[in-house]
Amino acid sequence: MGDKIIFKMDGLDAMIKSLGEKGKKLEKNVAEEVNASALNVQKKAIRNAPVNFGTLRQSIQLTSAFKDKKLVYTIGSNLSYAP
Repeated sequence: MGDKIIFKMDGLDAMIKSLGEKGKKLEKNVAEEVNASALNVQKKAIRNAPVNFGTLRQSIQLTSAFKDKKLVYTIGSNLSYAP
């Protein structure tokens, strides 16, 4: 998993804070859209993976974790021939 796509939105925290309750709803909606986008990327990776026995397709996983107060999505495979 050497290639990475990174999205960074500066000022989002300040905007959410200034919007109060509407900001919380906005934050939830943004999180849902980012999650849906990550799932879409995973589906496309699975669909576009070459197939011999299906092992590569089955190994493509989506994980999410908080790192430095940020939600990070990772999509990929741990198979040596995946790249």
